[in-house]
Amino acid sequence: GLRTLDDRIITNREIVDEVLIETDAAGIMEARPYTDDGGFSGTFRPAVVATLDDPDATEVTISELTTIDRTYVLDGGELGYVETTIDGEGYRRNDITIRDALGRVKEMRAFGQRPLMNKGYDTANRVENTFTHNYLGTITTTRYRDGLVKSETGDGAVNRFYEREIQSDGTVLETTYVGAEDSPMKIEVIRSIDGRTLSVTKPDPANPSQTVVTRYFHDAVGRIVRVETPGRADAMTDYDSVTGDLGVQGTDLDEDGNLAPLSQDPRAESSVFYEKDANDVWWQVQRRKSFVDDQGDSTAVVEESRRTLDTIDPVTWVTQADGSRYRVTQSTNATAHYVKQVIEQLDATDSVLSQRTRWSVAGRSAAETHTTGVGIVHYTVNAWCDLVEVEDPHAGVTRWEYDDSGRMWRTSLPDGRSLTYDFFAVSTLVEQVEERAADAAVPTRVTRYGYDAMGNRTDESSPYSTTDRDRGYRIRKTFNTMGQLASLKTYRASATLAGNTWSDDFDETTWTYDSATGLLTSKQDARGRETTYTYDSAGRVATRTWQRGAVTSYDYDGLGRLETMSYSGDGGVTPGVSYSYDRLGRVISTTDGTGERTTSYSLGETNPSEVLWSNDASTLHQGLSLTYDTSTPGRAGGWTLSQGSTDLAEVSYGYNAPSGTLQSVSLGGRSATYDWSQVVTGLPGSVSYSGSGIVGTRTPDPLGRLGSISWKGSAAGPIVSSHSYTHNDWGSRATAEKEDGGTWHYGYNARQEVTSAVKKDAADIALPGRSTEYAYDEIGNRLSHQERLLDGTWAET
Repeated sequence: GLRTLDDRIITNREIVDEVLIETDAAGIMEARPYTDDGGFSGTFRPAVVATLDDPDATEVTISELTTIDRTYVLDGGELGYVETTIDGEGYRRNDITIRDALGRVKEMRAFGQRPLMNKGYDTANRVENTFTHNYLGTITTTRYRDGLVKSETGDGAVNRFYEREIQSDGTVLETTYVGAEDSPMKIEVIRSIDGRTLSVTKPDPANPSQTVVTRYFHDAVGRIVRVETPGRADAMTDYDSVTGDLGVQGTDLDEDGNLAPLSQDPRAESSVFYEKDANDVWWQVQRRKSFVDDQGDSTAVVEESRRTLDTIDPVTWVTQADGSRYRVTQSTNATAHYVKQVIEQLDATDSVLSQRTRWSVAGRSAAETHTTGVGIVHYTVNAWCDLVEVEDPHAGVTRWEYDDSGRMWRTSLPDGRSLTYDFFAVSTLVEQVEERAADAAVPTRVTRYGYDAMGNRTDESSPYSTTDRDRGYRIRKTFNTMGQLASLKTYRASATLAGNTWSDDFDETTWTYDSATGLLTSKQDARGRETTYTYDSAGRVATRTWQRGAVTSYDYDGLGRLETMSYSGDGGVTPGVSYSYDRLGRVISTTDGTGERTTSYSLGETNPSEVLWSNDASTLHQGLSLTYDTSTPGRAGGWTLSQGSTDLAEVSYGYNAPSGTLQSVSLGGRSATYDWSQVVTGLPGSVSYSGSGIVGTRTPDPLGRLGSISWKGSAAGPIVSSHSYTHNDWGSRATAEKEDGGTWHYGYNARQEVTSAVKKDAADIALPGRSTEYAYDEIGNRLSHQERLLDGTWAET
């Protein structure tokens, strides 16, 4: 069968009465009628109900989809067409294209919106200008006689100017000036006559008045085989001489002109091949072999993916670099119209360590087992594959709504809050309104945004209450002509925050960039304190100088990995740091203020198997070793801290199957065991400790948040300690009640900053000396903190 982009398998394709009909392996049919010009006039899909084989036997409805393409209209000599899509529930979307009398595209817009794009033409029928960017800015494009772009200017984008020249050797020199026609940010690209890039010349980040050149070398068929980059070792690529697939790839760190297996060059071999097993089933095998050291294949790390080819329900085996193994099994049910995929993590004996199951309908996710192993997460999508609902067994239901242009305009959260969005033009978010539909008395919280002509978000006020507009944060950003952040202002004065006015009471941070390279050269805060930066020829930070004159210097190896950090100008109080790496890029030794330590790894692991500190008496952690249990690839088994032959501490982890969740943690003969039968805010509902017999239990509130936590001396014993929680309308904690009835009460301002905390007894009487109050400025800095003393007076602290 034909496999589609969304991984559906088409089992039947036929043309009936000029209609292309496709049916996938799950029995879902789509029809596409042909137009007179050979295109498709739309897509029609009947409604489908799929029944998943999960414990709830959930039914998933796929809406009927109808696309009416190119409904033509003629208005004032201009020909246009409207493309309208309607699903089975009457939900519709429209896209409109208007052409001039010569049939050229003049305007494109989404239904009910102002134009997405306007195009104008000069007398030579060249596109002369385009207005876009959600109507925030304008971009004007001019072209040479051959139609190639000459310039792109306007306030809607970074200005660019292009020059082209055919050189005496037949190559083409393309020069781009960024920002202005005489800009120092000048980029020269030389291409061959067939379009291959041969070199790129840019200003040198280490000395912007000079240039650096990156060169590309190709084989006889035009594939890149070597790249010479300033400040880095050459990157090299070789290809399979038969299939043309990627063969060997790496970096010539020793600069001998090749990627030898028995060297320190980071090197990987890739291959794709096909093989038949004993059951006459064909497999596609993709394999990548990475070399850890100079021992060749004996210590190479192998990553592999094997997939069956001649079955509708494929099986895939995956081996990752760390040795962890997965089996992915797919099954298709043409009667119930779903595809089921089971992902299993396996140990070395193929026993299942963890398992996840996913169901999809028409190429879209419909459900999957929860990561905790308790319950199933259900997904609902509309005919355009927009996610409209997620039902989580622990977190509740979240819903999304969309307008006719496909923009998400409302989010409904499990705790009863909703977020409503307003847009300018097509997709520029200008307002977010947060409210509780169930309680009109709760103030609505509003966040507003503003933008510059390039579409950069420049203004933000968030969040303020409709009943207290002066209590919102306000920030304003400016951007330079390159679109880079130039300044950030945070505003203080509350009296001028109402409406859309701005005050002169603000703190400002500024950023400065090099005009030739565009790299950040300095940052200055509101107090005038400045940090400056320099760079090497590869564009990496070389030095960072702080306000007080302390300098941090950075050095890198040929792969761009940080080798040393050294410090000066601080009186010599800060020790330097140095690193060394293996061929896989893993840190194998570190020297810093604590001394030297070496790190070892199991084959392919990215997490260490052992960290060993030097036995030198000057080393802070003399002779310590930290050994990790990596017997099960892909997850931690535990660790042991030793000094010499003496074990100081040993921790081991146990896991549940098939969820893979943490089951236990053991230390020194004691263990903590976790019960996931109930999940609260992603954590296990209870934990019990061996030896002491202590049991802790979490319970959720109706919205899935932490409602209480209690502790007992034994599973059947009385509660020794407990906390019960309530929340306000915005989800902030309102009260915390202890087992004796004593309760902390918390107060908040409109921004949900804590303004008070009062401890009361079981009779709801405030306790002496147990009250605190806080005050804040307009940008959230705490201005005061006072506590009520035992004699009833308040004291600032």
